[in-house]
Amino acid sequence: MNYINTDEFLKKNIIGLHIVNEEKYQLRFRTEEFVVNLGDVERLKEKFSNFKAFYAKANKDKTLQNYDVVNLEFDNQVVCTKN
Repeated sequence: MNYINTDEFLKKNIIGLHIVNEEKYQLRFRTEEFVVNLGDVERLKEKFSNFKAFYAKANKDKTLQNYDVVNLEFDNQVVCTKN
């Protein structure tokens, strides 16, 4: 939560944090329907940097509503599941 609260974009958009277990966290966004699987809390800067790049591109393309799950658990990639 400390990391999220120090980032204006994340602070404004994340409305929920679900702790599945010690190594798996899920995030809910204010205006989007998808769930973000964060995985563990290692490499948060890298994960959120990748997510912001994905979000900006998908927002520009107007495709954010096409996703059910956005997964940040893997190294250097954002894996998405479409609805």
